[in-house]
Amino acid sequence: MGTSRRRILRDETLAEEITQEVFLRLWNNPEKFDPARGSLRSFLLAHTHGRSVDLIRSETARRTREDNDARLTTGAGQNVE
Repeated sequence: MGTSRRRILRDETLAEEITQEVFLRLWNNPEKFDPARGSLRSFLLAHTHGRSVDLIRSETARRTREDNDARLTTGAGQNVE
C-alpha cells in the first residue's frame, strides 16, 4: 500500500495521513468491509487510492482558486486610463 500512495501523492507525510485515515474509517465502521466482495487488501487499497485522488483534486482546485484570486487582485490594483 505504501508505494502506490506515495507515487500518487508524492508526499510521505500526506501518504501516512491517508493511510491512518483509511484504517480509522475501517476501525470505526467495520461493517463497510464485505469479505464476499473481495479481500481486505483490495478494500484498503481501493479506499486509499480513492482518498488520495480526492486529496489531489481538492488541492488542485484550491491552488486554482488561489491563483485566480491573485490574478484578480493584481489586475484590480492596476490603474488603466
